[in-house]
Amino acid sequence: MVKGIEHVSILSKDTKALSDWYKDMFSLKTVYDNGKGTYFLAFESGDMIEFVKTDEISEKLSHTASGIRHLALSIDD
Repeated sequence: MVKGIEHVSILSKDTKALSDWYKDMFSLKTVYDNGKGTYFLAFESGDMIEFVKTDEISEKLSHTASGIRHLALSIDD
């Protein structure tokens, strides 16, 4: 059974600036930083937002354009 949304993934050219904005606006905590532009930020509830870096070349492909990439669901089984 689906319990909720575990995280939302957002692609961006500047994940550092975008993740900093979300941290400042919503007082989020960085729970993962791979040093290459991928970040997971968490709300107090444990819900998360993932930021994944994209570039100008991959921006031309519809599946890697900036914006929401996917929703990950939390399940009980």
